[in-house]
Amino acid sequence: MEKINHFSIYYINFEKVFEIAMLLDNKEVTSLEEDTGKSNRVKIGAKIQATLKLIYSAFADGEYEYNKSSNTKKIIEVKYTNAIFLKSIMDEVANHQTDLSNSSEGQLVIQDVKLTIGNEEEMRQMKLVKQGLLDKFIHEDISIGELLKTISEDYSYLLTSSENNRNVLIKIPSKLENEFENNYTIDDILNGTTTVVGVYRGVRNLDNFKSTFRYLTMANQEENIAEVEEDIIIESSPSSESEASQMEENEYHYLDVLAVIQKINL
Repeated sequence: MEKINHFSIYYINFEKVFEIAMLLDNKEVTSLEEDTGKSNRVKIGAKIQATLKLIYSAFADGEYEYNKSSNTKKIIEVKYTNAIFLKSIMDEVANHQTDLSNSSEGQLVIQDVKLTIGNEEEMRQMKLVKQGLLDKFIHEDISIGELLKTISEDYSYLLTSSENNRNVLIKIPSKLENEFENNYTIDDILNGTTTVVGVYRGVRNLDNFKSTFRYLTMANQEENIAEVEEDIIIESSPSSESEASQMEENEYHYLDVLAVIQKINL
């Protein structure tokens, strides 16, 4: 597959990208200098005879030299952007769209995906909290919104894709500001095909990813379920076959995401 030469960035973990790029080449070119010079040199020589009357006669060499030079120096300043560092890493990927089942942990991969939110209900709730819509709710002089913000600091978007029998999962930390590049939002990433650049980390399940908010939510749900089960007679348990199929549906190839980009064809 041809290398990706032009793209725009939805999301980038610049710290990771920079570290890997420096391992590949830590020599940073700051400027290029181009020197064009022209030199003209003319030398005229003549042998003259000088006669000094009554004293002596001698030969001498005379020389005239003309030298003219001109130099033009052009200095080009080299600019480094997030995309430049990212592309230096992407150029090292031999095969794009590789079968992730045959990938080894730690392998750098590039995958075209159509992402959806694996924890959308949680995500929408956290957006309300982070945007301060619950700050006006006060209980015993404590802002409920501000309290919830403290447990949302480790929250992340869990994005999944199931295109072409390739279940892919990535995680993007949620922030109050500047979550994504170029004024993109989480909803922009969900529209159409995007390209993920990441490090393969093996097979994972959505339940493997914890956060303080999810922990508290699940604890509350388990408590409610336990209360309900006391009044319910379970007629039959699910078959082992259905359990296995459910497990397969919930398993994903997890990519430690470096960037999410949009390809551009010029």
